[in-house]
Amino acid sequence: MAMRPYEIVVIVDSSLDDQVIEGVVKRTSALITTQGGTPGRVERWGRRKLAYDIEKKSDGYYFLLEASGVPANMAEVDRQLFLQDEILRHKIVKVPSANAGRSISAPPSLEEVAAAAREAGREGRGDRGDRGDRGERGGGRDRGDRGDRGSRD
Repeated sequence: MAMRPYEIVVIVDSSLDDQVIEGVVKRTSALITTQGGTPGRVERWGRRKLAYDIEKKSDGYYFLLEASGVPANMAEVDRQLFLQDEILRHKIVKVPSANAGRSISAPPSLEEVAAAAREAGREGRGDRGDRGDRGERGGGRDRGDRGDRGSRD
């Protein structure tokens, strides 16, 4: 079978020492090599806050690894990554051949997103208008043919 390009994003427990995290990166590269693939460039995105807690952890260390390999062997890489205790989550994505080797940048941090929202003037909901087209909402609604509610006693 032909070798296909992949991108592997891994989230490691950020409470571990930097040496242990670097060991996870090296073991992941070595795992790809032992499965007959060729590891490529590694992008270390660093420590970031998670969108939601994973195993009671609120932040993780992210890295992206480009690799190429046979699909059957990448399934074994996926299984092996799942079994490693240091790894909170991972995702292996097959990259279309036209996009192979293109550099992607790390996703923006929460602080960068908040700063961009403030600059755009979208703080609050001031740009949404008065919503006058929605009509009256609340207690004065017509209940139609159902009548009024009786007492709750």
